[in-house]
Amino acid sequence: EGQWSAGYHVQTLIGPDATGRGTGNTFGGASSIALNEAYVALRAPVGNGLDFHIGQFVEPLGYESFDSYKNPNYSRSFGFVLEPTSQVGITASYVFDTWLSATVGMANSVSSPIDAKAAIESKKTYIALVTLTAPESMGSMKGATLSVGYENGEANGGFNTTQFVYVGGTLPTPVKELTVGFAWDYVNVGASGAAAGAWANTLGTYVSYQTTEKLKLNARVDLAHSSAGVLYGGAAHNSDDLLAVTLTADYNLWQNVVSRVELRWDKNIGGDAPFGATTGSQQSLTAALNVIYKF
Repeated sequence: EGQWSAGYHVQTLIGPDATGRGTGNTFGGASSIALNEAYVALRAPVGNGLDFHIGQFVEPLGYESFDSYKNPNYSRSFGFVLEPTSQVGITASYVFDTWLSATVGMANSVSSPIDAKAAIESKKTYIALVTLTAPESMGSMKGATLSVGYENGEANGGFNTTQFVYVGGTLPTPVKELTVGFAWDYVNVGASGAAAGAWANTLGTYVSYQTTEKLKLNARVDLAHSSAGVLYGGAAHNSDDLLAVTLTADYNLWQNVVSRVELRWDKNIGGDAPFGATTGSQQSLTAALNVIYKF
């Protein structure tokens, strides 16, 4: 720490998540084994310390983590689905002070496969994220965070510039056991090609309450609005409009085990019926049991 230090980080995915994450080699097709991250970590003793990640990394924009046990809910938000996943390139992070930190980076593409590149080799993806943290001098707002992120680049083999905007943060409350958070995501695809003009934005609100030493209750309300066909396909319509309410009970019964039960209700508020493979429905109800052992 504080010197010319170096290390590495590798995270391997095995099973359905490897296919769904889409980070495998573009030449090999779908695979049940893939890398989520694989980068060299370097630190330069410049000021407070300049940290570099070089290789494949999870892009920094977003409220939720790919590792679901780190999130308040088992299921992912609409915003998480819109955000980029993993990319290959370099990021540099710097903590200016206790109240300000930033990350900037450059990657081959906004797409997730390891060898993804834009159709024009010189077209790169650019990433920026700034995080503000309220200091003690702000009194009751102490500890509040606000992150603003932007990403601009082209998809694998594509010519369209895709833009991502993220704004998220946490707010303190007078009740010590109660925490509140929010996240807004926006994506826009460039002005040419089959997906020209496609856009989407989502807003998620998060509430967590530590009722007892072992029990935490988490709630999330999601709203999503997009041009037709971005969030779901189906019959012709003007836009995709979705609402989701998620309730999660996290009970710490066993050591090193995350054990949660969750109830999620999705509703199409635009009048379409995207749920259900055959008959279709305007709403969907999901009940989940989530058990994760950490070692």
